Amino acid sequence: MIAKNITGIIIISLNLAGICFMVLMLLMALINRGKPKKVSPAKGRKKPTGKPGQKPKASLSKADYLLDDIDLSEFDDLDLDEME
Repeated sequence: MIAKNITGIIIISLNLAGICFMVLMLLMALINRGKPKKVSPAKGRKKPTGKPGQKPKASLSKADYLLDDIDLSEFDDLDLDEME
């Protein structure tokens, strides 16, 4: 009996918290409805320079070389054509 009461209290409190959250989101949406959105330029991006028809050079970061450190020699004898 006590377990049912505790479970019921938990379910009711979670439902009330969800309803309060939804009301809060609705109020925030209504308050921000008339305000224009501020769009800030992306920081750290550089505009390509050079001639208009020239493609910008690709910049290679360290993330591009992460696969170089992986040892793939264990997959050399893997036969993908023959499925057993």
